[in-house]
Amino acid sequence: MTKKEYILVRLNGVGWNVKYNSTNNELVFQVGYSHLVKKRIPNDIEIKIRSETLLEVKAKGGSKQLLGDFVASIRRIRPWNIYTGHGIVRMDRVEGLIQRRGKRSLLNFLNLKVKV
Repeated sequence: MTKKEYILVRLNGVGWNVKYNSTNNELVFQVGYSHLVKKRIPNDIEIKIRSETLLEVKAKGGSKQLLGDFVASIRRIRPWNIYTGHGIVRMDRVEGLIQRRGKRSLLNFLNLKVKV
């Protein structure tokens, strides 16, 4: 069995994206704030942007500590919101939502097809 050498990070939100600025070696996040958030990339970290909302983060030296710290700093830009489902998420972790209360949510939970 092979170990995963990278971490996938996804941005969940309408209009959210990330771009790479090659002149300053930084990531530019647009995550719902009135300003752009810039995050400098350390020399030991390699980033591959798979899409506008999906990043692949890899450590060049294989340091899991450095990799985890950098991904944690990215997630601190916009933490996961358990009510709306917006935020920056690691793909290898399960992030849940709190279900709203009421008759409809109970019927959806029980998978019943009843008109309310």
